[in-house]
Amino acid sequence: MLIKTKSLERKIKYLIPNNIKKIIVNIISHQYIGFLIKKFGIKINLFGGFFDYSRVSNHEAALIFWGIWESAEIRFSKRFVDTRVIIELGSSIGVNFGSLTHHFKDKKFICVEASKENFKKLLGLKNQIELKKKHEYIMLNKAIHYKKNKIKFKHTSTSGSKIIEKNLDGDEIECISLKQILNNYNIKENYTLISDIEGAESEIFFEDSVSLNKCTTMILELENTADYSIKDQIEKLNKLNFKVIEKYANVFVLKK
Repeated sequence: MLIKTKSLERKIKYLIPNNIKKIIVNIISHQYIGFLIKKFGIKINLFGGFFDYSRVSNHEAALIFWGIWESAEIRFSKRFVDTRVIIELGSSIGVNFGSLTHHFKDKKFICVEASKENFKKLLGLKNQIELKKKHEYIMLNKAIHYKKNKIKFKHTSTSGSKIIEKNLDGDEIECISLKQILNNYNIKENYTLISDIEGAESEIFFEDSVSLNKCTTMILELENTADYSIKDQIEKLNKLNFKVIEKYANVFVLKK
């Protein structure tokens, strides 16, 4: 897969040696930078989005402020979302959501997050944004899964939570499929799908592809899974008439 992002910013970053980039990131994401962001009551980030930094650690606050956190997903989402309905699977604490609500107008957001801890932060952010921006919001504390009605989900960190199959330790979370989301909330129009759920989206492509009929754009962070490699997933999406138009690392933009 030779397709890369066409972003000028990314092209410039490709020219900077990795060791230099790591030094820069370590400096600007230091916890004292995050402390100052909180101290001065800053509520925006360099993407022009809204975020409440009091809900995260100082280090996370700095990463989010400088646009390092979920940077590829946010950049692609702002550039390629072209529908009123936006379905985001794995919304986490709402960094991408906070950017998109300020970048667009009159959208319908359906945000799905399995971690109870992250969902509390996401819901709190939504409540603040709701006072400022007039969108429609549906927030679901559920996991995307096709084999069970409930699963165990372990919150290990803000960005490292995951479904656990064998360990009994973790929160029991209700499952939902993309088909159920579309049916439950009467989504009949075209929609954009944004997903970062640690490989669980592969089940949609292979077991629920009919639910992608109205999907026009996908922004996906793909993972190799026990059943499907990233290559397998892209080939399946190609058969469903989706074409990769840009990528950065393992974040892909596909359009029908």
